[in-house]
Amino acid sequence: MIPLATFADLPVELGQSIILLAANSCALDDKPKLANLTRTSRGIHALVQPILSETVFVNSSNFLLVCATPGSFTSTHRLIVDDSTCDGDSLRTLVTSTPAFRKVEMFRGPLWMFHTLLSVCTPVRAVVTESGWYYAYGLRESSLSRLTHLSGRSSAFFLIQFIPSGIYSDLVQLSHLVLGYRNIHVQYSIIPMLPKLLALPKLEYLCVCVPSDWHNGMSKLSAFARDRNEPRLWASRETEDRLGLFDDKHCLIGEPLLHADAR
Repeated sequence: MIPLATFADLPVELGQSIILLAANSCALDDKPKLANLTRTSRGIHALVQPILSETVFVNSSNFLLVCATPGSFTSTHRLIVDDSTCDGDSLRTLVTSTPAFRKVEMFRGPLWMFHTLLSVCTPVRAVVTESGWYYAYGLRESSLSRLTHLSGRSSAFFLIQFIPSGIYSDLVQLSHLVLGYRNIHVQYSIIPMLPKLLALPKLEYLCVCVPSDWHNGMSKLSAFARDRNEPRLWASRETEDRLGLFDDKHCLIGEPLLHADAR
C-alpha cells in the first residue's frame, strides 16, 4: 500500500502557493485565523506576515496596539479606519511619521483620516465615510493624481471643501465616482459640480446618492442627463454606497438616468 503524501512531501513552490492562497482568502474577513497561520512555523510566518499587515483595520479596540507597533506595517497597502476611532491626533501622527503608510493604495474611513493620508501618499481608491473634524489646510500637490475610485457619505463634501474652486485638474485618473453626502446644504452644490466632473478625461461612471430629503433631486438629475444626453450619470436612493474598494464586482450602484431606449 502506497502511503499518502503529507503537506511536507509537496514541492516547495506548490506548498507556498497553497499557503498564500489560504492566507489571501481570509486576509480581509478573518484576521484571527490569518494570525494563527503565521504562528505555524518560521517559514510560514515569513510568507504570511506581509499579507497580515497588507490590510490594516483601526478601530477603538485595537487603536492603542496599532499606534504601539508602527514597525508592523511595512507592507501595508490598505487602510480601513472605523468611524468610532478616537484620539485622531495620535493616529494622524502615526500615519505621517511611519514611512510604510506612504504605500497605501486603498482607504476607507472618515474624512479627517483621508485628509491626513493625502499628505503622505497618493491612494488609488477611497471611500470617505464620516466628515468629522479636520485641519483646514489644502491638499498636497498631485495627492489625488492616482485616484480612480471615490465614494462614501462624505465624498461630495470632500470635493467641495478641499477643491472649493471646482478645479479638478488633479483627478486625471478618476473613473468611478459616487457623490454621497450627509449635510442637506451640500445638495445645492451637486448640480453645479456635474459639468466639470463629467469633463474629467477618464470618468466612466458618476452616481449621485439622492436621499429622501432632496425631494426634487431625482427629477433635476434626470433633466440634466436628458439635456446633455449623458449616459454616464446615474442616481441611487441608497444612503450607503457599495462602491467596490478592493474589486470591481460590485462597483456600480443605482440606475442610469439616461436609459438606452431614451438616447
